[in-house]
Amino acid sequence: MNDIFGCDIGNGYGYISVLENENTDPVVLLPSKISKEGMPTSAYVASSSEIEVFSGRSAIDKYGSRNANKLVHAIKTRMVEGTINVGGIFVNTDDIYAAIVRDLVILGNEARQSMGKEKIYDLVFTFPASIANDITMINRMQNSIEKNIVDGHKLHVVSRLPEPAAVAVDYLYYMRNIVEINKRIVKDEYSILVYDLGHGTFDIALVSIKGNETPQLLIKDGIANVGGKNIDEIIYNAFCGQLNQKYGYIPKNDNDRERIRQYAVKAKLELSENEEWIDDEIIGLGSGIYTLEMSREQFNELIGDLVLRTIDMTNDIFDETKKRNIKIDAIVLSGGSSQIPIIKQSLEEIFEAKVPIHGHRPSSAVSFGAARYAYGEKIRIEEENRKRKEKEKEEEKRRKAEEEKRRRQIEEDRHKHEMEMARLRDETEKKQKEEEYRREKEQEIKFKELEERLKKELQEQLHVETKTRNSSTVLEQVTDYSYGIWIPSQENLAGEVFMLVKAGEKLPVKSSKIKLGTADFETTIKLYRSKNKGSFSRIVDIENMAQSILWPKFSTEAGSTCEVSIIVKEDYNIDIICELENGTRMVKSTADDLGKLYN
Repeated sequence: MNDIFGCDIGNGYGYISVLENENTDPVVLLPSKISKEGMPTSAYVASSSEIEVFSGRSAIDKYGSRNANKLVHAIKTRMVEGTINVGGIFVNTDDIYAAIVRDLVILGNEARQSMGKEKIYDLVFTFPASIANDITMINRMQNSIEKNIVDGHKLHVVSRLPEPAAVAVDYLYYMRNIVEINKRIVKDEYSILVYDLGHGTFDIALVSIKGNETPQLLIKDGIANVGGKNIDEIIYNAFCGQLNQKYGYIPKNDNDRERIRQYAVKAKLELSENEEWIDDEIIGLGSGIYTLEMSREQFNELIGDLVLRTIDMTNDIFDETKKRNIKIDAIVLSGGSSQIPIIKQSLEEIFEAKVPIHGHRPSSAVSFGAARYAYGEKIRIEEENRKRKEKEKEEEKRRKAEEEKRRRQIEEDRHKHEMEMARLRDETEKKQKEEEYRREKEQEIKFKELEERLKKELQEQLHVETKTRNSSTVLEQVTDYSYGIWIPSQENLAGEVFMLVKAGEKLPVKSSKIKLGTADFETTIKLYRSKNKGSFSRIVDIENMAQSILWPKFSTEAGSTCEVSIIVKEDYNIDIICELENGTRMVKSTADDLGKLYN
């Protein structure tokens, strides 16, 4: 048993079916009272406080004849608008489309339940060939469907199919398996030109099917504003003219206009089967009782231009097939409006000599084709699952074999590793013993050398001490210059030098600290010495008494202070010490790279 719906969500009516047996036709899952025309796909928007969308039967029941401005028709062609104003309520077109599919599935499951069968929540939906390349719109349709929750189950789209392709699937199965044997198609590859005149759009598409493969759209075209609703509008305008001419009546509100449109729909359906339609008890329009009538001749004349546009596009497709050297095997009429007699008559006048023309289940072919395609998808999925499981089994078998091979290899490698490690341990132990012996010998030599060196140093030390005791007093090391730090002065533009170390002091000598303010990120501290050797002054005239010997740079923070001191060491090198407020201590020395320090 199949568990996937085939759905045809038309602009005027919706159909839902399921293929129970691959050797029979799909089953229409709509109550008998509406199965002929399908579920109306008009939608009623209830209120703005909490937007509630009713579609199909719910819409008609809710609408009645009072609130026509809240009724939405042909939503599929209006999805491009995104958001529409319905009687002052702004509604997302995707939500309306979703509500229509939801009601269609509910109807289908009600029928399934009445048959004692389980409900279905998976489906294949169809879309016009004119948007076959508009993946964004098709995805919007699918997302709208899949956001529905029915009976606690989320709807799931198994696949999607262009409407002409669905017609071709159903037509070919019918012509290969159900029609009288002498009329059956035996060709494996078949090309069908689908003339689809629905409620909201006209689609023309050349579909090729080979065997049971997925149908291919070879050529497609369409007219967005040509369909049953346009024919309804043409008749509506004609009826408004009649009422005005006969009775001086002009519709004054949406409810009256909607009632006249309903009579237009009735007339269209009646004139598709009869030569004349008349209703002499038109009530509910103002205060009178009126008569409306139309002949098939008048009807054909009114819609002649519309039909001609579809015929011209069909001619264009024929010309394109000639250019591509493609043979058309049949023209198949689909869509409710294709049942209008003048449609087939016009096509036969031009094309019957070239290719057979068939009116094939205009209302149900799309849903039937989708249902059969869904059945094929189920078989395909089941086959893919079977192959996947087989592949998984083979993969599991291969994985286990590889694991066993790896296990044996690991065991073999482990044994080899253990043997190698044992060999390395033996070699290591041997080398360690050899190394220990070598170190012991080296240590013995070093001990002997150290012993000899200590003996020699001791002898030399004793000799020096003896010599020192016997020598005269050695002169102390002292500074031979005075040293200081340059400080800028307001009184003296050249600045002044504060002498911090006095000539003649015993080395090493460390000066007191002097506080300096920093001017920029890098502070240069200038070290000076007195020109007068041996002299000392707290403040020295730079030009006459001192000379610069060192300009080291310190990394400081602008605007802070630092403390600077100097040390004259025993080797007469000078350290300049800069201590920052944060405790950082930096040292520069004359013993450093003189090329960097001296100015």
